[in-house]
Amino acid sequence: LGFAIVIVASYFFIVDGIRFTKFLSSISPWPEERSQGLFDAFAGTCRGVVLSMAAGAAIQGLLVGLFFAITGMPNALLWGFIGVIMGLVPLLGTTPIVIGGILYHLANHNTGSAIVIVIAGVLIGFSDNVVRPWVLKGHGEMHPLLGLVSAFGAVSVLGPMGIIIGPVIAAVFVAFLEQLSADLKPQFHTESGKIPPSGIITP
Repeated sequence: LGFAIVIVASYFFIVDGIRFTKFLSSISPWPEERSQGLFDAFAGTCRGVVLSMAAGAAIQGLLVGLFFAITGMPNALLWGFIGVIMGLVPLLGTTPIVIGGILYHLANHNTGSAIVIVIAGVLIGFSDNVVRPWVLKGHGEMHPLLGLVSAFGAVSVLGPMGIIIGPVIAAVFVAFLEQLSADLKPQFHTESGKIPPSGIITP
């Protein structure tokens, strides 16, 4: 049921997205340009999440194929391609492939190669935590640490989908705070006797 709702919602967002955005802007308490800022933050973060997942999966698959080829695993290129696909799966990722490579080398008494695959598994996990926040940062004003924390924090509440939904919610919240700050700062400056944006000195 959830998957069906996602498909139907995606269809209407693609076909009727502009009119839906105008509807949300019409009921927003903020001016149109402020509301558009929230919409842009939402859209940019959604694109960033998708691209960060794709980039992270590509790096994971590349490392899997590379280390499997170095250690003499058969069909290393195929396992690298499978690693790209598995890298798109939230939380699970390439862990089953890495464990399979370790067990294969241990079964063939290649302890050194098994250790190399263990090191590769650590590097793959580390690369995912670096690449995804870095790509996500390029599609929004959110700090990479906030993107990482929001993704993994949302997982504990929403499950695997939290790794996608968490950064989007965090980015919209940050954009909301920026809009609120823009409204409140002139008031604070006026109350403190500082020069407000208009250039008029208040007593």
